[in-house]
Amino acid sequence: MTAIFGTMAISFSAGFVLIVAATTLSTPALAASTPIDTVLSALKKEETAPIERVRLFTQYGSVSDLWYIDKVRPDRTHALKNPQAGGMETIVIGKTQWVRSDDDWTQSPITTETNTRMPSVNDLLRQGLSEATEKAEAGGGRVVAGKMAWDLGSRCEGQLTFHIAKTGLPSFMEFVGACAGAAAHFNQAYSFAGPLKIEAPQ
Repeated sequence: MTAIFGTMAISFSAGFVLIVAATTLSTPALAASTPIDTVLSALKKEETAPIERVRLFTQYGSVSDLWYIDKVRPDRTHALKNPQAGGMETIVIGKTQWVRSDDDWTQSPITTETNTRMPSVNDLLRQGLSEATEKAEAGGGRVVAGKMAWDLGSRCEGQLTFHIAKTGLPSFMEFVGACAGAAAHFNQAYSFAGPLKIEAPQ
């Protein structure tokens, strides 16, 4: 498994990939020309949100993980895997990252190669989301659902559901399917409430 938090990318075994991208608006989310445009519009707004909290659950086969990923833009990220089990922790500030395994922190620079080796979420959605439908939700939001498939060394196929709040920001995303023949599932809840501070480890 590879985690690259400089670009908020998490790559799971067998090609199971989630890329978390992410102006809060006061107007309701309006339908774009196509369902994929609606999703891409929400992701574009996410990228400019000053504060973001993501709670990500992943399951591949019999292995499940919980990630807490916080972001203070433009360049601060804190990610914690399986917090109740003392899992890996990563902090990114600018071009420097700190990774904690057990009780030890390791500091290293983030290179251009590290930041560009993963595909963008926009490309994955444009190429892999099909038969998408869109409908309004109670409270002024929208939901887009369709088949999702991609291949980054192993084939993944399933159903993707993407919920967008009335602010135009994403609120919840879920994938249920299979990667390389094994059951795969992730769900991701978004929050954009503060305050939030991310500092280098002491």
